[in-house]
Amino acid sequence: MKVQTCILTVILILLAKAAKPYPGLTYQENLIDNGEFTYWVGSDPLMWTVCGPYVDKDPNHYVSPPYSAELSLSGCIVQLVHNITGGQTYTLRFWHLAPDYPVILHVTVRWYNSQGATISTWTDSYPPVKTWKQETLQLESPGDAVKLDVKFHVTGSQRIEKACVDNVELEVAQPPTPTPTPTPSPSPTPSAPSGEIIVASTEEEMILGQEYTLTVQVANTGQQTASFKVMLQAPDFHVNPAYKTKDIPPGGTATYQFAITPLSEGVHTIKANLYVQTGLIDTETLTVTVTAAAPTQTPSQTPTPTTPPPTTLPPEENGLEVSTYQYQVTPAQLEEGQTLTVIFTLQNNGQQVHTYQVTVSGQSKTIAVQPGQAQTLIFQLTVLAGQTYTWTVTVDGQTLGSGVLSGFTIAKPQTQTLTITIAIVAAIMVVALLILACKKRL
Repeated sequence: MKVQTCILTVILILLAKAAKPYPGLTYQENLIDNGEFTYWVGSDPLMWTVCGPYVDKDPNHYVSPPYSAELSLSGCIVQLVHNITGGQTYTLRFWHLAPDYPVILHVTVRWYNSQGATISTWTDSYPPVKTWKQETLQLESPGDAVKLDVKFHVTGSQRIEKACVDNVELEVAQPPTPTPTPTPSPSPTPSAPSGEIIVASTEEEMILGQEYTLTVQVANTGQQTASFKVMLQAPDFHVNPAYKTKDIPPGGTATYQFAITPLSEGVHTIKANLYVQTGLIDTETLTVTVTAAAPTQTPSQTPTPTTPPPTTLPPEENGLEVSTYQYQVTPAQLEEGQTLTVIFTLQNNGQQVHTYQVTVSGQSKTIAVQPGQAQTLIFQLTVLAGQTYTWTVTVDGQTLGSGVLSGFTIAKPQTQTLTITIAIVAAIMVVALLILACKKRL
């Protein structure tokens, strides 16, 4: 039994020496994936684990468009972060908002060692705020920490009570800079930027499929030059561009113009939202009635027997000539056996509906895209080192593009495997020497 215990101890020591630490990180490298909550699969944000029943994306409240994460009742989200260095100081930043009800937001950071055991846990709570507020925290990792997880959750008494979280960042903290010598006459601290929408206007009645101009005039009511962004929230219209940003001096005004095309009949609303760096500050709502084009009335006259001209149909549009696509992958670096997310964006620049099919390594998805619109298809792959992954995009059965996925790297285990093999051989040799030594003593 003593020989077996000795052998096991030697093998564990050799294997521990063969393991390599993760490389160091640089300042300003965000360790949180999808911290702006841009990508979702249903009601689940990509790269986050949903650990409560009430989590969804919020298209009406966000710091960075198009969504924030909305948590209500016992809803919670958590993300596990690897490559943590023990004894390092990290900066955690996030924005939060409780737009309607006094719900409390809780943040928990849990540190883990290399065996996956919890070292320590830090938790803090934040009272509700009516406007977006950024929190900045300094965290120091325990000396034996190799990973951590960040968890957001809320407590409340009703389903309608909710809090929103956006722009989550975790970075290696920069070393403190020397405090500058104060000047005899310090400049006054500038006030926060402020502004308002003076007027937003467009046609009150529109014809389906025709293009119109929507104009928004903005005034800077603050005391300093600031950057103002106007974004239209118009799901029943094609909007170009999606948003515009202009710098306006104190007391000045600026005019923003957008091209909008109605996509369906009925009474629709358009919201013009005004943003500064701290978030949404003003909204103007317009109501538009959209109808189909009325037929042209011609004067009544006695019909003359003539041979009717042949009916001319509009030419069939070639989807290859009016379609574009692009894809992106996340994360850019991953290990063998982890999940790679592939996002294809398909753009129909034509005047007719076209059907697109995307195939990624045997997975196929099909979608119909309206004229002037773009749609997104998301794929998830479990990757292996040394394996290539092909993709093909077709429109109306014709090949639009194909190739091999790029933009990511997979950690190859050859070096670690060789090191572990050498360690195991060394362990076997040590075992043999120990057995011989034990036999001689007997």
